[in-house]
Amino acid sequence: MDHQFTKQIQAWLNAKHESDADVIKGANMLFRLNRDRFYHARATRQPQAYRSNIEYELGKFLKIRLDKMTIDEVKQMDSLVIPEAQAIIDEGAPVATTEETTGTTAKTTDSSEEESNNDDAELPSSEEDGVAVIRKGKRKDHDFLPEEVAALWDINTKRYKEIKSTFETLKSMEDKEPCDRYEYLKILSDLDKKYRADMLAYDSYVVTRADRDRVAKARLAENGNQG
Repeated sequence: MDHQFTKQIQAWLNAKHESDADVIKGANMLFRLNRDRFYHARATRQPQAYRSNIEYELGKFLKIRLDKMTIDEVKQMDSLVIPEAQAIIDEGAPVATTEETTGTTAKTTDSSEEESNNDDAELPSSEEDGVAVIRKGKRKDHDFLPEEVAALWDINTKRYKEIKSTFETLKSMEDKEPCDRYEYLKILSDLDKKYRADMLAYDSYVVTRADRDRVAKARLAENGNQG
């Protein structure tokens, strides 16, 4: 990537360019990026009419270049991010299962603890793409999780909606150029990574006896206050 050219784009966008010559300079830079001869011919004939659009188009390319990305890399990003997001959406939103702990009793035996850990810790993955399989059900021992781990469930419930919304936005932009899709691809990629990381942290946490004792003490204290 020509970093000097990136600096030239940035300098042009940061400067005033009211004269025809200055606007044409921007049109020439844009042509180097999109190779659109028809657009370039019109913009150089009527520079003032195209000034705002040239600013907008160069701004999109600048965001990509400042992230040290090329258009080919954005296309590759698109081919990876969209299927991964689709997989999350196909799994469905995180939902509570009928086996969810009601919070009325505390499991304190070693056998119950071992059963819970075995049920929730393993996360299989696809051999084809290495994408973790996201479990939809809330853990049966959710109430015994530390606050910061339990909170990941609610965070990911909201994040799922953001993933779906951004995915649908990109779906409506299928005919757009990579530079137009980049901003949303970047958002979707970030959401996807955080969703998977937090779901893995949530699913793989091993509840300890200390966690169960903490909840039991809190419930005893609550019952004492009510009495």
